[in-house]
Amino acid sequence: MNFSNWLRLLFTVMATAGVAALTGAPAAFAHEYRLVGPNSEYSVVFGWIHEPAFTGEVNGVEIYISRSADDKAVNTSEGDVVDLTVEIQRRAEDKFEAATLDSLTIGEKPSLAMHAKNRYITWVRPTRAGAYAFRVTGTISDASDAKAGAVKIDETFVCGGGRKDDRGYVCVKELPAFPASW
Repeated sequence: MNFSNWLRLLFTVMATAGVAALTGAPAAFAHEYRLVGPNSEYSVVFGWIHEPAFTGEVNGVEIYISRSADDKAVNTSEGDVVDLTVEIQRRAEDKFEAATLDSLTIGEKPSLAMHAKNRYITWVRPTRAGAYAFRVTGTISDASDAKAGAVKIDETFVCGGGRKDDRGYVCVKELPAFPASW
C-alpha cells in the first residue's frame, strides 16, 4: 500500500469515527482493503452494506474501486469499465482455506450506486447464520489511463478470521427474537 493510499484510508477511518462519535453510532470500519491487478493497479474495498449482517434480512455487498496510483474513482458513468460477477459462498468456518458448503452466483452484477463515484453494489438476503465468502471475478478498466488498462481480477473475501487484511467484515448472525416467547 503506497503512502497516499494509507493516508486516504486513515482519513476515512478518522472521519467515520468522528461522525459516529457525533451521532452516537458505533465506530467500525468493517470492510477489507486490497490492491488488485498484476501491478496493483486498483484498490478495492469490500464488505456488507449493513453491518452486522443478519439472516433473513435484505443486505448486499459493496465494492469501492479506485485507481491505486492516485486514488481516482473508477466510475462507469465516466466511461470506465466495471464488469464483475459475485459468487456467494457459505463456508464451514471463517478461515480462508475453509471448505465451501454452498455457493451461488448472484444474478445481478454489481452496479454503480446512486450519487456515488466508485461504489458498486449488489443485493442478497443471507438465509443461514455462519461464515460467508464472496468470490469476485471479472474486469476493471480505467478509460482515462491506458497504463492502468483492463485488469482481470479473481479475489475471494472471507468474513471474520478469513480476511487477508487486518480489517474485515463480520460473518452473518442470527437475528435475535424479541420477545423470546409470548
